[in-house]
Amino acid sequence: MSTKSAYDFVKSGVINICVSRNGREVERVPLEQLLTDERIIRSSSIDSLTFRENAVFKFTLEFKKSLPCLEETAVREQTDWILASCPGQAAQYNKIEERLILQACHATVSSTVAGLEDQFCTSFRMDPQKGEWVLDLIWR
Repeated sequence: MSTKSAYDFVKSGVINICVSRNGREVERVPLEQLLTDERIIRSSSIDSLTFRENAVFKFTLEFKKSLPCLEETAVREQTDWILASCPGQAAQYNKIEERLILQACHATVSSTVAGLEDQFCTSFRMDPQKGEWVLDLIWR
């Protein structure tokens, strides 16, 4: 995994869940069907997939060490991880590079840290050994 210098405190990350929202109804999308589920796929071309606005990707970022939380919103003093999300309309899958690009990501818990209070972008790759979408790159 690589980071731009502003995010060098991030150790790793993994996609935890993808959901399809339809009004108040929320359905979990199995991560192994992320690239094939018609509920969340908007369009497919020879080199990319785009996702519908009803899709929501949620992922965890783990830090190299515990960091102080921002006082304005904190429910704890320090954290070594954070939960973040990205709306489907800000996501795409690059078929050539086999990367899931999530743009307009934001922290979704009350306790966030300096550097993650603004929107950021991530890239995930499927790790076949772990069977997980793992963080490949994070940037602003």
